[in-house]
Amino acid sequence: MRSLKMLLVITSLLMSVGCKSGTAQDWNALKITITTEAHLRELATLVNAGNDFKGKIITLGRDIDIKSGAWVPIGMIREGGGQRFEIPFNGVFDGNGRAVKGITISGSSGRQGFFGYIGPMGTVKNLKVVNVNITGGDRVGGLVGSNEGTIENCSVSGNVKGEELVGGLVGINVSPGKIVNSHTSVNVDGYNSIGGFVGQNQHIIENCFATGNITGEGENIGGFVGIITGDDGEIVNCYATGNVNGNENVGGLVGKINRNNGVVNTYAIGNVTGNQNVGGLVGGNYGGIIGNGYAIGSVQGNHNVGGLVGMNHWNGRIVNTYATGSVTGSGAIGGLAGAHIDHSASIQHSYALQQDDIQLVGVVNGGVISRTSGLRTAEQMKQQSNYGPWDFTEKAWGISQKINNGFPHLIPLMKGK
Repeated sequence: MRSLKMLLVITSLLMSVGCKSGTAQDWNALKITITTEAHLRELATLVNAGNDFKGKIITLGRDIDIKSGAWVPIGMIREGGGQRFEIPFNGVFDGNGRAVKGITISGSSGRQGFFGYIGPMGTVKNLKVVNVNITGGDRVGGLVGSNEGTIENCSVSGNVKGEELVGGLVGINVSPGKIVNSHTSVNVDGYNSIGGFVGQNQHIIENCFATGNITGEGENIGGFVGIITGDDGEIVNCYATGNVNGNENVGGLVGKINRNNGVVNTYAIGNVTGNQNVGGLVGGNYGGIIGNGYAIGSVQGNHNVGGLVGMNHWNGRIVNTYATGSVTGSGAIGGLAGAHIDHSASIQHSYALQQDDIQLVGVVNGGVISRTSGLRTAEQMKQQSNYGPWDFTEKAWGISQKINNGFPHLIPLMKGK
């Protein structure tokens, strides 16, 4: 209790005297413009001392280079002695289309990023975070370690490394956290739940993409998201282009999807390598839905290896999808799915490119595979008439010899290209 009172005293003093190392800043104003590194560091100090800036708008007035040493993230959660103190940023941080450059963090602490913790009332928008070099423990991201707020129109480039829950943009996106219209070009390295965009997602990600290469030594490794969990985790209109390497539940887009979650209008084009449950789009689908998606990268693994999905289990549903990448492995290999298990699992209106001695699904133990699903030649897969009830409208699929090598493409993901 004494330490918390001390933090509040420090906050009051800082807000009253401003920043001694630069132009004094009026932190009591409802609208605040930041133009120097000193101001940014002062903001971090104030937030971490207990001022969450709820109801205030902070705008970046110019590009800022971080030159004076390691960065201390904005917002945190302190735990110890059986106590937990949540210290979030709950204001609005508007990057105004400008950039924060050169953030460097090293060590093994958790919740690392430009922001450590964004609370449910917090918003970060219109911000570029350029050339990060961040190393931490759990919940590590180029922009945010742990997010419960809104992230909109943001981007990150650089390198991010951690242990678990590590992403190019966000380490963990906790419900009701929402991320829209953002992208990353970040190489990400870690152990479990590693993603090019988000390590673990529990809520909404929409209209986003990731282009970096991803490496994870453990499980749940994805080119875009490591694992989708919770009750309302979803990814809509998103894609990943990087190569992915992991051990178990490894996917070009998502490593693992848990029950009641899913991905719609998505694709992955990177090459995927792993050991078990390895897929061009999703490594392991455990009760989620995969709708309107495709994968075109090569997939290599040992057990449960599929061009689209490594393992489709429980009541996992795969609808309106295709895969064209080469698939190699030693057991349970399929052009579309490596293994399809459980009476409630289903595959509908989905296709894979014919390859020598490879079936549509490697191992089937229960579940439903519709008669409209199957293997196709490249020529057949370039003809709209072979896709049954697929929605070839501006809301979903298109097909043209000039786009995507003649294979179907997702129109919502082509806008702006």
